[in-house]
Amino acid sequence: MIQIASVGGQVAFPAMSYYHATKWAIEGFWESAAAELTPFGIDVTLVEPGVARTQFGGASAVLGPPLNVYADGPSGQLRAMLTGRAPAIPAPGDPTKMAEAIIASADRPEAVKRLTLGSDAYHLATAALCQRLESLEAAKELAYSTDADDYTATATRA
Repeated sequence: MIQIASVGGQVAFPAMSYYHATKWAIEGFWESAAAELTPFGIDVTLVEPGVARTQFGGASAVLGPPLNVYADGPSGQLRAMLTGRAPAIPAPGDPTKMAEAIIASADRPEAVKRLTLGSDAYHLATAALCQRLESLEAAKELAYSTDADDYTATATRA
């Protein structure tokens, strides 16, 4: 099974909270579904493309009326990009190459769990994962300190 998601399931930008909420939800759903489907011989690939040269967010976008209270914040900045009043978000992804990579992934003997497409997606996901790991490591002692006194962890403290 192939599910199209977005690198937006690994990173989050202001003014896109609803978009990111759906992408992060898909990430969690497919992580769980992959483990549930494996015993049936069903492989799952989650495709996480970056920004592609399509009309998504461009001419195909339907925007509600602008509200002055948001004009100078992240929502106003995003609206300016989408309406051409500010430089557009760079779109390095070639939709044809991305589609070819997705199709090729289906022919692999073992499914790739995540298929990150686009240099932007790779760099954004790498940075986000490194930041999350750094944050997790910084809170390691606090995490361990909340275990019950009689609990013996199987993992070692490194």
